[in-house]
Amino acid sequence: MNNLQSILSHINDTLQELPDCQHLEGFVSEFYSIWLKLGNFVQQSLLQSLIEQKEAEYDHPRTKREKRYYTPLGEMVLVRRAYVTRDGIKVKVDEELGLPKDKWLPLERYLTNNQSRIDYRSYLKAGLMIGSGVVESSNRRVVTQRLKQAGMHWSFFGAEGVMAIRFG
Repeated sequence: MNNLQSILSHINDTLQELPDCQHLEGFVSEFYSIWLKLGNFVQQSLLQSLIEQKEAEYDHPRTKREKRYYTPLGEMVLVRRAYVTRDGIKVKVDEELGLPKDKWLPLERYLTNNQSRIDYRSYLKAGLMIGSGVVESSNRRVVTQRLKQAGMHWSFFGAEGVMAIRFG
């Protein structure tokens, strides 16, 4: 709760110092980053309380484990308990809350291993595009121009060949 209080205090201090119109952009970006932290904290707190409610139904917790999840609001660290079952040690709460191990572990591993390649915030600050829409649109336009020239009739396989030349 101390973390929440510090975030709320920072928001309150920031709101007390409303800027002039000249410094509005800096104010908005600072407030946005604070808002994301608050959203991440609230999201994490809500999910952690759901986990604790579910865990209250079980007896004999074996161990506490921390698990990191990545969300659009940032990294979320949840503490949950692992239980001994006939099939070995399981984290039942993950499955009951819709966080199955077979789905989250590959995603978490991918995000961890590719963090340097998916740092979209720095790409946007550098003025780089992060979407593929422009590239896909230009490829579609080039292929369409080649396929629709005067007197041409294309089969499906012929069109696939043109696209293979374009993208290969």
